[in-house]
Amino acid sequence: MQGNCSANARPTRTAGFQLRAFVSLLLIASGVLVIGSAVVVLLAPSGRAAVLSGWSALGVGRQGRVAIHDIFGLLWVPLLGVHVVLNRRPILCYLKDRARQSYALRKETVAALAVTAVLVMLTLSRVPPLATLIALGHQGPAR
Repeated sequence: MQGNCSANARPTRTAGFQLRAFVSLLLIASGVLVIGSAVVVLLAPSGRAAVLSGWSALGVGRQGRVAIHDIFGLLWVPLLGVHVVLNRRPILCYLKDRARQSYALRKETVAALAVTAVLVMLTLSRVPPLATLIALGHQGPAR
C-alpha cells in the first residue's frame, strides 16, 4: 500500500458525527456486555431451582441474560468488519511496520497461537477443568 504511515497522517476532527469513534465505542460497550453476560450465565444457577426461586442478576433472568449475550455477540461480527474497514490504513501501516522490523514470527505470536490451539483441542476433548466449566455453564453451580 502506498501512503503515509507516520503518526502525523491522522485525519483532522470535524464537528459532524464520527463513525469511527461510534463503531469503536459500540464495540467496547458490546464487548463489556458479552463478557459480563458470559460470566453471569456461566456462574448463575439454572434449571428448575433457578426458575422456581426467581433468581435474577440486576433484575434480568436467565433468558434475558442469554438473549443479551447472543445479540451483542452477534453484533460484534458486523461491527468488527466495519471497524477493520474504517481503520484499514492504520492497521495496514501497523502490519507493514511490524513486517519491516522482523520477517520471522515473534515468540509471542507463536506462543499465542499454540495456547489457542491447545485450548481448542482440550475444549473439544472435554478435558477437566474445561469440561467442568462447560458443565457449569449448562447446569449452574451445585448447591
